Amino acid sequence: MEKSSNDWLMLGVFLLIVGLLLAVYSIATYTEIKSLGEKIDFELIDDNNSLSSSEKYYKYLTIADYLNQKINKNKNLPVKNSSCVYLDFAQHNAIELYSLTDTRLEADEYKLKTAKDNVKALRTLLDSYNTCPKSKLYKAELDKILTESEKKNRFEY
Repeated sequence: MEKSSNDWLMLGVFLLIVGLLLAVYSIATYTEIKSLGEKIDFELIDDNNSLSSSEKYYKYLTIADYLNQKINKNKNLPVKNSSCVYLDFAQHNAIELYSLTDTRLEADEYKLKTAKDNVKALRTLLDSYNTCPKSKLYKAELDKILTESEKKNRFEY
């Protein structure tokens, strides 16, 4: 009887520790996602008419660099909850960056190539994120952009 009580006690302590670890992970993930949303506000860039196209381009490029580093760093993690949010941000950023360079900065082939390379890099990184719910949708969107870009027969370096 005494051995059974100790087993139950050990199981209870183990479950308590697992619960605390899960709570700490959840809180850390929540704060990371919240700070990301505060750090990157696409509405201030997308709908801001006071920013020139070049200023928007460099803001998107800076954001792309930051997000791609985070996504690349987290690609081997077994649990990717917060990394999936980084993918959401990176997807929006890649599409907006490419759209900006394709429509407003089309005379600048170097910037267009940089935006296209960003789309390719994100597309490659998505292969490591099959557990994220929207990764297949994102791959299809990026493939569509790359296909349309190839159809335009633009000069490439």
